[in-house]
Amino acid sequence: MRDPETNLLLKKFIGLGEVKGKLFERVKTSKYVYMYRVGPKGPDAYYETFIRIIHSMYGTDTYPSSKQFGKTAFTSLDEEGALKIFKQLHKKEKKRVESG
Repeated sequence: MRDPETNLLLKKFIGLGEVKGKLFERVKTSKYVYMYRVGPKGPDAYYETFIRIIHSMYGTDTYPSSKQFGKTAFTSLDEEGALKIFKQLHKKEKKRVESG
């Protein structure tokens, strides 16, 4: 699920496991946060926004597990709500990183 050249999560991929067969498409990313649309554009799509997680063994970005939702990852039914979450997470994570 990651680009081997950049170690970023892929811009577009088909889910596995719990989300098998669902289309994930990156909408926005920053130094600290990712935002994906799940499903094709339209009324059935929803959004997942989460803090970038670096896998400790491999040093690559990792998509959050279901256990992380509600803590460092969040779901929104619309893009506007997801963008608000994105901004909040970015601000919070930037402050945490910069304060050491």
